[in-house]
Amino acid sequence: MDISEETMLASKRTFMEFLDED
Repeated sequence: MDISEETMLASKRTFMEFLDED
């Protein structure tokens, strides 16, 4: 897996968890 792709997925996952906290 490309490092940038892995980072993007991690960021997206964190963002989704952030929205879910609300």
